[in-house]
Amino acid sequence: MTFDFHLSKTFQGLEGSIAALAFSNDYRYLGSASKNGSGEGIVRIYDVEAQFRTFWSHRRPSQFGIINWDSDCRLIMGTVKGELLMISPKAQKLHAEPDVIHTFSSPIESIEFNKYGNKMLICAGRDINVMEKTNDRWMFQRHFHCTITCEANYSLQYLPVVVSSAHFLKDQRHSVIAFLHHGLWKINLESGHSQWIIYPENRIGGTAITPDCAVLITAGSRKGLDWYSVSMDPWTKISTSLGREELPITSNTYLPIRFINRGRTVVMGTANGRAVIFDAEHGERIQTLLHSSDVMISRLACHEDALLIVTGNVDGKICVWVRGPLKSEQIPYLGSLVLVMTGPTVVTEYFLHASSIQPSA
Repeated sequence: MTFDFHLSKTFQGLEGSIAALAFSNDYRYLGSASKNGSGEGIVRIYDVEAQFRTFWSHRRPSQFGIINWDSDCRLIMGTVKGELLMISPKAQKLHAEPDVIHTFSSPIESIEFNKYGNKMLICAGRDINVMEKTNDRWMFQRHFHCTITCEANYSLQYLPVVVSSAHFLKDQRHSVIAFLHHGLWKINLESGHSQWIIYPENRIGGTAITPDCAVLITAGSRKGLDWYSVSMDPWTKISTSLGREELPITSNTYLPIRFINRGRTVVMGTANGRAVIFDAEHGERIQTLLHSSDVMISRLACHEDALLIVTGNVDGKICVWVRGPLKSEQIPYLGSLVLVMTGPTVVTEYFLHASSIQPSA
C-alpha cells in the first residue's frame, strides 16, 4: 500500500502549543485547542468547506486538555480545571459562549464516545466517568476508579494514579483504561468491576484502538509503540515497534497516534517534527510528513478514510495534509483556495487547485 500525502495549508497560530485537534464526524469542521504560558486556553472551530476559516473561537482562563465531537456535531471540550464544555457550530452564533455540561474535580485527559453515540467516557485524574445522552443532553451517570492493591509492586503503590485514556471495547459494556504509571485495566461499565490486565513496562502516553476494537496501540515513554490484542481475554501483547533507537524521544515525551484506513494504517507524531505513516500489520514505514524541524508534534487529527491528516506542534503550527490526487467532490474544500487571515491566525496556501497539488518539502 502506498500513500501520497501533500502539504495543503499551514496555520501559524500565535496562541501557544497545540493541545488538541479533532474533526467532526462529518468532517465539515476541525476543532483546535491551544494553551499558552499564562494559563489561558483557546479553542477554535475551523470550517473545512470554507477553506478552514475560523467559524468560532473562545478564550478561557483555564487551559484545554482535550476536545472531541459527539454524533450531533457538537464540540465537547475538557479543561485542566475539570470543566466539561459544549458548543454546537450548527446552532450557536459566532460569539456564543459554550455550555458547561459538568465540572469534575481533576483535569480532564480524555473524551471518548461509544459506537452508538449515546455514552461518553471522561478520564479525569484517577476517575473514569460515564456520561449518558438523554433527550439530546449529556448527563452525568456514574464514576469509577481503579484501586492499586497492596499486592502491586512497591514502587507502583506510591506513584500518582492518573488515567491517560479510555476506549470502549467491542461489547460496549467494557472499557480498556490506560494509566500513566499503572498499565492497562479492563473495567465493566455496568458493575464497576475492574481488573488489572497489563502491568506497566513504562509510562503510557497516547493510545488508539482499531475501529473493530480488536487491537490497542500505546505510545510509551521509553520503547515507542506497544501493540495489544484486546478482542478476547486474556489480553496479550503482540509486538513492540518503532523503538527508541528510531525515534529520538525523551522519557517524558508522549506521542500522539491515530489509526486510519479502517485500522490498517497508523499515523504517529514524533519529537523531531515529523508524522510517520506506517502499515499496522507489518510495521513498514509508508511515508514521512515533515511538519517542522526538531519541534515535537503534539497532536494529530485524521480523516478515517485516509483523505486528510492534520498535524499540530508545540509551537502552535498546524499543517493540513491532503492525500492526492483526489477528485474535489471527495473533500469539498479542494476547490479554489485563497489566502486566509483570521484574527491572530495566518493561513498560508501551498496550492490552488486539486489538479495541481505540489509535492511537500
